[in-house]
Amino acid sequence: MMSGIMFNLQKFRSFDDRAHVFSQSELREVEDKFRKAMVGNAQLDNEKAAAVYQVELYKDRYEELEEEHNQLQREQKEKCRQLEQMKRDYVRLQQDLAAALAALAERDRLIEEQGLVIVGGETSSSATESDEDDDKGGGEKKGKDKHKKALVSSDMAKLLDSVGHGSLDVRLKKLAAERNELQDELRHVKLELEEERAKSNRSGSNPADLEDIQREANKQLGDYKFKLQKAEQDVSTLQATVARLDGQVARYKSAAETSEKNEDELKVERRKLQRELRECQARCEELETSNNHLQKRLDKLKTAKSALLKDL
Repeated sequence: MMSGIMFNLQKFRSFDDRAHVFSQSELREVEDKFRKAMVGNAQLDNEKAAAVYQVELYKDRYEELEEEHNQLQREQKEKCRQLEQMKRDYVRLQQDLAAALAALAERDRLIEEQGLVIVGGETSSSATESDEDDDKGGGEKKGKDKHKKALVSSDMAKLLDSVGHGSLDVRLKKLAAERNELQDELRHVKLELEEERAKSNRSGSNPADLEDIQREANKQLGDYKFKLQKAEQDVSTLQATVARLDGQVARYKSAAETSEKNEDELKVERRKLQRELRECQARCEELETSNNHLQKRLDKLKTAKSALLKDL
């Protein structure tokens, strides 16, 4: 009996020892799994924090790119507005230029209808010499007076052609010189007439001869007076015409030069604006491409974040 109790007690002790050993093995295995789980969880937390930080960086960059995109759109609108304004200015200047050209054509038509002739504008050696003399004497008048033009009748043009070639100023100077010569010759003839009269009075010449001499002298004097008056009238008319047409030519020339200058400036500005517009459009396309790329990456990060949260 006693031996049976001892056998059962030994049997129970061996079962308890085996159970204790088995429990310790399972505990170590559970602890190992728990440590591994904790390490994996820590790694996931680190990856999650890094992913969240990267997402925030992408958000900041996306906001910056979006602001740049909006700024470029505003600049593009402003450039387009300036371009439209310049197009309107260009059209207006073209209209002004067309009006100026039409006025010039009308002027030429009226000149042709009235039988008028434009004289002057030539450059001659005498004009060059006179200009060099003016430069040596310290004069300040330059090339704008070298090519002076005038609108005169055909008779006046023939008269100017009769005095030779050269610029209008040179011809007028020649006419003035001829007038002075005629005046000097007229004074000389008057002196000769007075001398002849004095001689006739002293010598008692034949009255008939004296009358012939006087008639001839009076005839020459009348011719010289007529030529002198005609020359003075021609010179006065030419001077008035030159003064009047100088203003017209200057205005037409100034208007044409201003129109050409504005047209050239508008062409340059138009090319510049078109180049800037193309650059802005290319920049906008780059920003849109970058924006789409960032949006795709952001969507991928959101998907990865959702998957991580589900796993946790």
